[in-house]
Amino acid sequence: MARKQNGFGNPKSLAFKGVKSPGNRIDRVPKVKAAGSYPSDRRFGSTVSRTVIERYDAESDWIRWRKGYEYYVKAAFEDLEQATPVCGSPGAELADVCYNPGLPIQSDPNKPGYNPEFILYEQDATLYTDTNFSVDIKLSGWHFSTFNSDTGNHYCIKRTLQTPVNMFNVTDPLYISEAKENNEFWVKGTADTDAALLLRSLGERLTDGEVDNDIGEPVELRGQSTEATLTYVLNAKQEPAAYTGKSTYENPTTVTVTVDLDDLKAYTEANGFNFYEANNENLNKYIGKIGYFPQFYNVQSYATGQDYLTFKDGSYFFEVDLSENVVSTNASPKQAFYILERETILPPSLYDVTAADPIFKTQQYESTVEGKYSFQKSDYQRFFGDTYLTAELVETQINNTSFPVLPFVIESVGVHLGKVTFTAVPFVSTLQLFDLPSQGETGYLVFAAYSFTQTQLDTDDYGDYYHRIEGPYNNVYEQALGTPEFSKLVWYRKTNDVDPYNIPFVKVFTNPTTGLRPATIYGCSCPSYSSAQLRMPQTTQGADQRKINRQRNYPLPTALGRKDYESIGLDAAAGKVQSWQTKQQRASFNLCKHTVCAMFSDHLKLQEPNTYQTIEAREQFGAKLAADIEEVGAEFQEAYRRGGISMLEIVFAIGQSINYDDVELAYLVLNADDQFSTNIELSETSAVAQRYNQLL
Repeated sequence: MARKQNGFGNPKSLAFKGVKSPGNRIDRVPKVKAAGSYPSDRRFGSTVSRTVIERYDAESDWIRWRKGYEYYVKAAFEDLEQATPVCGSPGAELADVCYNPGLPIQSDPNKPGYNPEFILYEQDATLYTDTNFSVDIKLSGWHFSTFNSDTGNHYCIKRTLQTPVNMFNVTDPLYISEAKENNEFWVKGTADTDAALLLRSLGERLTDGEVDNDIGEPVELRGQSTEATLTYVLNAKQEPAAYTGKSTYENPTTVTVTVDLDDLKAYTEANGFNFYEANNENLNKYIGKIGYFPQFYNVQSYATGQDYLTFKDGSYFFEVDLSENVVSTNASPKQAFYILERETILPPSLYDVTAADPIFKTQQYESTVEGKYSFQKSDYQRFFGDTYLTAELVETQINNTSFPVLPFVIESVGVHLGKVTFTAVPFVSTLQLFDLPSQGETGYLVFAAYSFTQTQLDTDDYGDYYHRIEGPYNNVYEQALGTPEFSKLVWYRKTNDVDPYNIPFVKVFTNPTTGLRPATIYGCSCPSYSSAQLRMPQTTQGADQRKINRQRNYPLPTALGRKDYESIGLDAAAGKVQSWQTKQQRASFNLCKHTVCAMFSDHLKLQEPNTYQTIEAREQFGAKLAADIEEVGAEFQEAYRRGGISMLEIVFAIGQSINYDDVELAYLVLNADDQFSTNIELSETSAVAQRYNQLL
């Protein structure tokens, strides 16, 4: 039997520690621990909680600006390049220049014998293809080396508008106290010719600049342009003109396409494909191929009571059931249906079908798209005041619908009574409901008040241009109107801490005659920009090395991740990507050291933010920055060795720059590696692969 203790327990427990004990040394100051909560065992579901000061120091925009400027000064980046197609190879005739291996390499286009092995990456693309509001864009980019990426690279992609667009003319900025409390800024104006594009631009950055004034100058040359993130579009009654719903994993969207067996047989025999033979089992060779409707943003007019939409009301959500049937004939074609081989380095949703030879094409088919979509009422209720938002109310308000049918993977093929039915792999998608305004109709736009930036010529307080004049010109105004060789060297300044309510010192949207259009975007694949983490299964650590964060290998949603409804889409890509981006972060002017560096490289000087760190944090930051710059050389060596592992990083960066929503972004992420792996095998013979070339 254990000996009974006295009522005070062990008397030694009440004794003071001696001054010579290891925990009470007086000859050195103990290390100061972080004030926040940082669990040592950071398993799945654990949380890290910083103090207010720690969070301010860690999330300061000044950190990103300072790192980006240092990267620019030290040239710690490279322009994104692509291999020049070899002269005489398939697809080479589509390129502006080709590479002749038998001649010396000469990369300067201004010198004789121009024969580049690599050229700058510039990709023409189209948003909302084959619709009456399609927009031509151009993609270019930079890559930065890092150890915190599976490929050893982070990519910054620049999206530039190529098509003149005028969506909305601002007439009156509105200084509403209630809007200010909600961190919003409202403007009043009129719909212009491209208002249909405006309703699809929620979350997009819009600007009244990047166009020419009456005398052909950029508006930023003598004035300033305003840029901000659009969050809502309202009609003349100040009610939402656009609603976005999502299908769920329990009720995904399905697509079936039925064609004549004889048409399939005739096309394949006429074009020499071996995908059809007398034995019907060979139709299974279509499984895994890509089904494609060129007009995958299906746009339709809607009147109350039409059969293809069914509205159902609920307490927190209203639901819309979609069941759309399209019958297309040669006499009255709706649009063509294609089946494409999976042979590009980009995912199906970024296909350039103008350069792809289909393995089947027809205008005679029947298709069915079915889905169940949920709309969150809390996103829109406040605009209706005391009126309760119901599904019936929304149905009477809308006049247009849009739902994307992205290029899909064929899951199964069936044959019955001379008909072949292709069934898509079920996928999560979106449904948009619109109150499309007519041109000249009054409306309201709602911007995030914390997202405003302004751009102007980089001058001092007296209006004098800061930089030297390049080229045979007398002043900066002549240089800006000169040849592209010199006009692109004009320096502009972007201010990113603009408060639209700071009147009379700040005036926003001062160019009413130019209208609003999508702004130039610098997107990046790094976590600092996207608030997302991509998977890293092939880390540089060996088997005998401690994993710093096992979550990097296959990231899953965290305890501080998005809410259930907000995460629909990206949750489908769990294990490849996880996001902790909030609505406020998505609507902000997002930047990182890579996008800051890219802006400086483009002669766009991002003004130094005033969100300086505390003194102690700034001293630590300086030492860490110096160490980071010293590692750049080793990082680039690692990046070259690992740059061809995956296309996930660059595809994710492209998605960020194009402003894909979560559903479409997840689709890109899920298909990126499969497309890339297929291209590795087919690049020698694929005209499509030669068209896109091999990046890096």
